Amino acid sequence: EVYSKLPRVREIDAEIESTGLRLTKLALSGREDIDAAIAEIKENTAKLKAERNNLLESAGFAEDYMTNVYTCAKCKDTGSIDGEMCDCFKNELIKRTLKLSNIAPSLSKVTFDDFNINYYPDQPDADGNNPRMQMNSILAVCAEFIENFNKPDNKNMLFFGNTGLGKTFLTSAVANEVAKKGASVMYYTARELFGMLTDNAFSADAELKQESKWAYEVDLLIIDDLGSENANQYTTAAFFDILNARLVSRKKMIISSNMNMNELKNTYSARIFSRLTDFNILKFIGEDIRVKRNIEGK
Repeated sequence: EVYSKLPRVREIDAEIESTGLRLTKLALSGREDIDAAIAEIKENTAKLKAERNNLLESAGFAEDYMTNVYTCAKCKDTGSIDGEMCDCFKNELIKRTLKLSNIAPSLSKVTFDDFNINYYPDQPDADGNNPRMQMNSILAVCAEFIENFNKPDNKNMLFFGNTGLGKTFLTSAVANEVAKKGASVMYYTARELFGMLTDNAFSADAELKQESKWAYEVDLLIIDDLGSENANQYTTAAFFDILNARLVSRKKMIISSNMNMNELKNTYSARIFSRLTDFNILKFIGEDIRVKRNIEGK
C-alpha cells in the first residue's frame, strides 16, 4: 500500500537493507579510514530514515505503519519460544477451554482468593462439627486434587451438603485452576447432562453425537446438583456408563449434590453408589452463605 503511493519509500528501504552488506564488505576491506567510512554510512542511513518518516507523515501514515505490531512481544505472536509454549498462547487456550466448558460466565473467573472462609462458623454445630475446620480440610483436598491432577491415582471428588454452602463456587474455582494447566473441562448440571444425553441418544447429527462423547473424553467432567435430574431408566444407565468408563480410563470428575449419602444410596443403583464411594467424599456444613450475604447486603 505504502510502496504504491510512495515509490521513494521502496527505494529507501532497499538502500537501508543493503547497509549491512556494505558494512561487512567495508570491515573486510582493510581500509585505513574504516572508522570514517562507517560513520559516513551511519549518517547516510539516519538521513534516509528521516526522509522515510517525513514521507510517511506527509502521506498520512503513522511512523510505525509498516512495522509489525505484536500482541505479545515475547514470542512475536508465534505462540512459542524456543519450542516451549508461550504464556500468551497458554492464556488463549485457557480462555477457549473455559468458553467451551459451559461454566456460567459469573463463575468462569472465580479463584480460591475469592473464597471467604469467614462465612463458615468457627464453632461446633449441633452435631459437634466445626464448619470452618471442615471447610479448611476440604480446601486442602481441592489443592491436592489440582496439584496432582494428571496423576492416575488422584481421587475424584464428591461434594455433598445442603444448598448454599459453596459447592458450586468451589467446583468452579477448581475447574478454573485445572484449565490453567491446559486440561479440558466440561461443566453440566445433572439436569443439563442427562437431558443432553437423552436428546442426543438417537440423533444422526454428528455434532450432537460428539457433544455426548465429551462426557466420556474431557479431562475433567463436572456434574453439579446430582439428584436434580429427571431420573429414569435411561438416565440411570447413562450415569453408570459415564462413571464406569471414566473410572476405567482414570479421567477426573467432580460431582456435587444437595443429597446426603443415604439419599444418594436410595436414589441410585448399588453399582452407581459403589463407584461413588471410590471418590473423595467431602461433606459441606455450615449456614446458607447466600442468605448470609443477602442479609449483609453483599
